[in-house]
Amino acid sequence: MPSRSGPAKTRRPRPYACSPASWPEVKVPLRVIRSRESYWLCRPRSRQRAEQSSDWIWVTTLPAAQLSTERAVA
Repeated sequence: MPSRSGPAKTRRPRPYACSPASWPEVKVPLRVIRSRESYWLCRPRSRQRAEQSSDWIWVTTLPAAQLSTERAVA
């Protein structure tokens, strides 16, 4: 049952792609990380649960040795 303060959410980000990239204005190597975040919402009026998802794209100059993909999206 949802709380009275708003919809309940449980988020679980999952990285699903990581690749090197280039950007002419940036003079250091870039890494692109894509992740999908799935979560459940409880609709207050209908009290129905609905699964939602969001796709995120992260760009970083940190190499994987300094920042793991899983840690980047946590």
